[in-house]
Amino acid sequence: MLKFGQIEIASKNFYSDYQVINDIDLDKIRISEGVTANNHDMRYTLGYEVKTGKIIPLFIKTPKNCSSNGVSQYNENSAWKMGFNVSEEPAWVKKYESVWEKVEELMFQKLTGTPLNNGKYINPKVIVWEDEIKTRFNGQCVPFKRHCEATGVLKIGSVYQQGSNYYLQVFLKECKYQDRGVNFQSQLSNEGFDTVR
Repeated sequence: MLKFGQIEIASKNFYSDYQVINDIDLDKIRISEGVTANNHDMRYTLGYEVKTGKIIPLFIKTPKNCSSNGVSQYNENSAWKMGFNVSEEPAWVKKYESVWEKVEELMFQKLTGTPLNNGKYINPKVIVWEDEIKTRFNGQCVPFKRHCEATGVLKIGSVYQQGSNYYLQVFLKECKYQDRGVNFQSQLSNEGFDTVR
């Protein structure tokens, strides 16, 4: 069970709801009570209260057609990530930084790191299960270390506390992309991710 103050939600029910939030109301962001992870760390799940008493995972879209260097990992022991250069979208960056600040406010704690790497990039983790990439790329091959234009859906999933450090965990739920000079192909509508369920 996840506990968001007086609201309790079964994990299965919470994670089964998939809705992209287009206009985030920062006052509707919620953080669950912490649960023990790895025997000594803590994890706090982030949610979004879409209506009174109904909290769902927080999914947001990246800006449309950000540049990306594709999926990569720092070394074989690190998580797979896909970086997005969002520096040309200042309104989106401001919104993302506002979410980061709201999480810090709710946690009464400064998060480790910064919202953007080098003032330009977000680097969400690719969802992997049993060594298989589960982030959806809409029937396309996973873009390993290939420069492309990409649009993704991010899951702002949790705050992970390890000792005195608090990390915001952001995951790439799904992505569509095109290589430079290649026709953009997607199983999604031309309007973007609004119709994805």
